[in-house]
Amino acid sequence: MSAKLDHENVSDLSDYEKDDRHSATPQEVVDKIAKGGEETIVEWHNIILREPPKFDAFLEQANMLKNRYPNVILYDRSRVKLLGDKLGDDYYHASYVDSYDRPDGFILAQAPFDETTESDFWRMIIQTNTKLIVLLTDVNNREGNRLIKHFWPESDANSRNYTGANIKVNYTKSDATALYDWYKFSISNIVDKSMNTITVTMLQYRKWIYDKIIPDNLLEFRSEVSSSFLFNIIKIKIFHVKRWETKMMKNGNVGPICLLCPTGVHRSGTYAILDIVLDRVTAEKKVGLLETASIVRKQRYGCMSYYSHYSHVADLVVRYAIATGIVDIGQIKQQE
Repeated sequence: MSAKLDHENVSDLSDYEKDDRHSATPQEVVDKIAKGGEETIVEWHNIILREPPKFDAFLEQANMLKNRYPNVILYDRSRVKLLGDKLGDDYYHASYVDSYDRPDGFILAQAPFDETTESDFWRMIIQTNTKLIVLLTDVNNREGNRLIKHFWPESDANSRNYTGANIKVNYTKSDATALYDWYKFSISNIVDKSMNTITVTMLQYRKWIYDKIIPDNLLEFRSEVSSSFLFNIIKIKIFHVKRWETKMMKNGNVGPICLLCPTGVHRSGTYAILDIVLDRVTAEKKVGLLETASIVRKQRYGCMSYYSHYSHVADLVVRYAIATGIVDIGQIKQQE
């Protein structure tokens, strides 16, 4: 049921290597923050706020009702283009974003909010060959206000049929951990029974309730997504998720990871940037938070707009570097 989509790459893997002006070792970043304090982080954050490129598809009449937030635009050059025959069939509010080691390694997507976008969302999952959805929100906030539509089946009794797209989404199984809930779905074609049924897993990080407030255990959740997911859910005995994904991508078996939140921007963008930066810290012993945020913002509008996110990610990077022994905590104390 997968298909090759027509889309343009915004940048290739070398973007993270070419734009090295603001890269630094973790120790250098820690030293700069220790010396300059919050003013240093404010300066870095201001640099990434740039003018957006074109967004014509976002403004087309046939697509406007598919945009939940009229102020969250969608760049033409990086948008996910779906296959379809009717006007507007190629549109979903989602963007390709490069991960650390893969062009188009992520899809950052707005969560479905009505029947049309729900059907389009599952079409996108099938056509992009996505196997993993990371949902970075609960359905409701603590005040009971609805954050997203409940767009997935939670039991055998409530499978979802989308006759216009000839798609059926069946619940397979689910479980819950201290950090997240996980679901497994099987997706089949209603009309063409000869087409293979595909399996998709979704991890729901319900602890991220409010856009501007990053949960304290985001690093732990990322670790679960990156390692325990493959061991405990897919049962593939490969040591590191990134190696497995790279190997499987070459064989055409695994598509991008879909990062999903109400806007597809704030939480999804922050998670993607954090993941890229920490992968780079591990592989290269360089941080590059500033240029990583700038590159991601060129691919998905509005990412890392909140200063609170930028500041928190900078703090998480420092914590990660210290916890993994990349940064010498003794040198920090000597500067205090």
